[in-house]
Amino acid sequence: MGCTALANLLKSPSSKILELNLSETRMDSNCIEILCNAIITNKSLQTLDLVAIGDLSGSGCVSLSTVLSHPVCSLEELSLGGNEIDDEGIICLGRALSVNKTLRRLDLSNTDDITLAGWEEFSTCLATPHSALKELILERCNVDNEKAEVLFSALRENTSLKILNICDNDYFTLRGFFAFFHVLPGSRCAIEELCMHLPDGLDDEDLENEWEIVFRALCDTSSIESTYSSNHIFHTSEVFDCMVEYSEDEYEMLLEEINIMLSMNKNPNKAEVARKKILKCHFSEGNSGINALACMHETVMPHAFEWMGRDELGYSSMFRFLQSLPMLFDISRRQPAGSKKRKL
Repeated sequence: MGCTALANLLKSPSSKILELNLSETRMDSNCIEILCNAIITNKSLQTLDLVAIGDLSGSGCVSLSTVLSHPVCSLEELSLGGNEIDDEGIICLGRALSVNKTLRRLDLSNTDDITLAGWEEFSTCLATPHSALKELILERCNVDNEKAEVLFSALRENTSLKILNICDNDYFTLRGFFAFFHVLPGSRCAIEELCMHLPDGLDDEDLENEWEIVFRALCDTSSIESTYSSNHIFHTSEVFDCMVEYSEDEYEMLLEEINIMLSMNKNPNKAEVARKKILKCHFSEGNSGINALACMHETVMPHAFEWMGRDELGYSSMFRFLQSLPMLFDISRRQPAGSKKRKL
């Protein structure tokens, strides 16, 4: 009776409810179905909290999926943590999210009954180019390294998800964290922040080679083009801050360089981030980027001057570039016949 009364309110054209919190109400599948049928027709509701309401493994997830897949769905935030969601339930949600265009935040915390197969099916919604999700919370979801790799792989073509929270998953270790950076090169992944807690047992990890992979994902210095194509979006994870305490001499400087790149990536102007990385890695003292530009056509050179000297970061690079091309200042080569030669 209570759910029916609430459903009637949600169906009312005059309803202006923006947020509905029903956490810990222990509703059964019939109640969930009644409410979902009403939410479909509601055009104002944006936030729905169904944390710890009971069993969503069967028809409950089917009802919610009907809401999410409906063309006029208005939900932007959905919290389903602490419910009994199994593979069947997460697969239903994933299929609905594959067509949903409004949901920005999904909280699935404390749902630890989902297997690798369930996450594989769910991840198809993350691989959908028009996915709307910007934040996905998977705290205490029994996500291990293998499950995390499935989720990371699905993010290769995802341009919307900004925050992925995998905190308090005991079997998600640094190995899983490093797997994320194997995905970044050449991908369209838009993740800005990866939340996880630093695991124990760091002494058993061969870290140096993995940190090299992290650095190359953020700034591939093999060529100017590779640096330009590196990831300029990801910028935050507490792992980098915590690793300072564990760093050893052989990769302490590498961690410092990684933190510099992360700090650069916080700049919302990604074209400027790419420029600064190229200047730092290819045009700083001792690097040979100047030679790469020395053969460019003279009509292009003014644009190169402007690009390098846009701020104080590029002043010294611009000076050395000009210094490497003395022919630009040989006025005698450019004076018309019969004119008096002058020295610059």
